[in-house]
Amino acid sequence: MKALLLAIALLIAAPVVSAQDTIPPPPVTPPPVEDQIPVKNVALTPVDAAATSSADLQADLRELWNGHVFWARSAVLASHYDDAKAKEAAAAKADENTRDLANAITPFYGQGQADQLYELLAGHGAAVMDYMEASFADDAAGADSAMTTLSTNAADIADFLEMANPDLPKTTVQPLLETHVGHHTDQIEAIAAEDFVREAEVWTAMVDHVNAIADAMASAITTQFPDKVTG
Repeated sequence: MKALLLAIALLIAAPVVSAQDTIPPPPVTPPPVEDQIPVKNVALTPVDAAATSSADLQADLRELWNGHVFWARSAVLASHYDDAKAKEAAAAKADENTRDLANAITPFYGQGQADQLYELLAGHGAAVMDYMEASFADDAAGADSAMTTLSTNAADIADFLEMANPDLPKTTVQPLLETHVGHHTDQIEAIAAEDFVREAEVWTAMVDHVNAIADAMASAITTQFPDKVTG
């Protein structure tokens, strides 16, 4: 675990790609934001779950986190190219992915906690879209407001994960999430400028980074639940 945290720390230290142009893939729109449940007041209680392998858990979490960035990117592209149908389809898939990602913790912490994580992740996705709308409209104040929301949301998700698992400390998780936010905003700016070369660089960094987030979660859950995660 120390080795994993060191690897994550090194990843955080790597420069975040900035951005400015795009490639035309599928579109996405994020789910509506609902009121977030105060994370500080929720007790996380492990539940019974069928055993799974650590490799399968890691693969599942990687697939879900990759789905998150894919559908967010699709939404940004659809918005940039003013394709309402594509944006609507992407939004539906983004919400489905958010729910699936949250439900991945259900076997370990219960449905109530999965629902809370869904609210937090939905808040993240909605704020990314708010930043996109402001950026596309050259609304600096709106972009700053969205960034404040994204930062607060990253802290809330880090609080939630720290309470759930001692191997996901906020001091490690929050910087990971803030770097992830930076990839979203860099990508939006690249697409707005139609700098597709830059956007491709951001995309590569973004995928590598969400894989690191997924791996950190999988490793921490494996350590916490040795009877439920094998191998």
